[in-house]
Amino acid sequence: MLLTAWFVLPVHVNTLLGEPSSEHPVWWLIGVLTLSVGAPFAAASATAPLLQAWYARTGRADASDPYYLYAASNLGSFAGLLAYPAIIEPLLGAHAQGAAWSVGYVLVGGLIALAAATAVTSHGETPKPLEHTGPAPSWRERGYWIAAAAIPSALSLGVTLHISTDVASAPMLWVIPLALYLLTFVIAFARNNEWMDSGTLFMHPIALALLLMSYYSSGNWVGSITGILGGFFFSALICHFALSRSRPSADRLTEFYLFVSLGGVLGGVFAALAAPLIFNNVYEYPWRWRLPAFSRPREQNDMPRLIDASFAAAVLMAISAAILLFRMPLDPTIIIGALGGAAAMVAAGWSDESRPPLYRYIFLAVAAVHSLLVIYTAFNLGDIFVTAVSGELEQTVAHAPWGALLMASSFVVLAFAVHGTVLPRKDNRRIADWALGWALASTVGMLVLLIRAGVDRAGGVRDYLYR
Repeated sequence: MLLTAWFVLPVHVNTLLGEPSSEHPVWWLIGVLTLSVGAPFAAASATAPLLQAWYARTGRADASDPYYLYAASNLGSFAGLLAYPAIIEPLLGAHAQGAAWSVGYVLVGGLIALAAATAVTSHGETPKPLEHTGPAPSWRERGYWIAAAAIPSALSLGVTLHISTDVASAPMLWVIPLALYLLTFVIAFARNNEWMDSGTLFMHPIALALLLMSYYSSGNWVGSITGILGGFFFSALICHFALSRSRPSADRLTEFYLFVSLGGVLGGVFAALAAPLIFNNVYEYPWRWRLPAFSRPREQNDMPRLIDASFAAAVLMAISAAILLFRMPLDPTIIIGALGGAAAMVAAGWSDESRPPLYRYIFLAVAAVHSLLVIYTAFNLGDIFVTAVSGELEQTVAHAPWGALLMASSFVVLAFAVHGTVLPRKDNRRIADWALGWALASTVGMLVLLIRAGVDRAGGVRDYLYR
C-alpha cells in the first residue's frame, strides 16, 4: 500500500473531475480530495495500528498493552497541525510543500521497513500471529466503540461551524477545535492517566454548565468561545476515556481501531453531509452535547441528590421567570443570587459528615464570601452596574474589580454545587440537596448576567457615555 500510494505523489490537486459543481460542491470536493491525496493519506494513517500490532508481537515487557503508542501517534498529529499554520505555510510555497511531503513520505516508508525488520529480528525468533485469548467482542461492544468515536467527531465539526458562523469568523480558527480533539486522544491513551480520568468526570458537568452560559454571551466572543471549547474538550475527553477503558487485549487491537475509525467517519458524515440535508437549521447541534454523558462509567446509584437538587433548581427558575415578566433582570438576579449564596452555606453546613472536613469548610467559606459579595452589590447597584450608551446601543457594564470577583465566586460555588449533586447520598438530609439545587440555579443566573453584561476591567468603558 505504501509503495502503490507513492506513485500518485507529489501531492497536487487532481483535475480529472473538472470544475466544481454548483449543485453538489460537497461531493465534488470529496472526489477531488480522494483522487488527489486519498491513497497516500490512507496508507500513512493506517500505520498507527500496524506498528502497534507489530509491537504487540515483539515479546517486550510492555508488548501486551501497546495502546499508549496511539497517544504518541496523535501527539505527532497535534504537533503537525500546530506547525503547519505557524511554520510550514508561511515559509514554504505550494510546490515546496508537495516536494517536502514526498520526501517525508519516503522517509516514513523507510522507518516502517526498519520497524518491521526490528520486530522480526528482536528476541531471537520470528514473531507469530497472536492467538485470541478470549471471546470475540460482542456487537454491543463494537457499537459502543463506534458511538464513543462518532460523538466527538461530530462535535468537533459542529463546534467549528458554530464558532465560525455564530460567534467570530477568523482565519485558521478551525485549528483550535481540531487540536483539542487530537489532544483528548493523547490524554486518554497515555500511560498512568487514571487521575486525569477521575478529574475529567468531575469537570465534565461544570464544563457543560459553562457551555450553556456561552450561548448567552454572544456579545463577549472571548467568553463564548472559551465556554464552547471547554465544553467540547471535556465532552470529547469523556468519550475517548470510554474508548481507552473499553479497549480489548492486544490480539483484538486491529479490530478495535477499525471500529473506532468507522465511528469517526460516521460522526463526520452525519455532521457535514446528513444533518444539512435533514434539518433546515442547526437543530441537531445542541443535542450532540447530551450524548457524551452516555459514555460516563455506569455506577450503582440512582443519584437521588441530583433529583432533589434538580427539583429545587426548577422551582427557582420558575420563580425567576415569573419575576422577570414584571421586572428588569438586574434586580431579581442580584436578590436571587444572595439567596443562592445563603443556600450554598446551608448546603455546606448540612452536607454529609462523612465527607472530608476540609472540603466542607472550604465550601462554607466560599459560599460566605460569595454571599457577602452579592449583598454588597445589592446595596451598591448604581456604582457597580452602569448603563453605557453609544449611539442607539445600550449595555450594562460591571465595574472592576467587583464584576470579576462576582464571576469568580459564582463559578467556584457552581463547581461545588455541581460536584455535590452527582455524589451518592449517604444520609437523609434532603434540605442540603434542595439548597444545592437553589445554589446551582442562582449562580448560573448570576454568571449569565455577568457574561452578558461584560466586565469593565479598565474601570471605565472607552467611547461610552454613562447615564
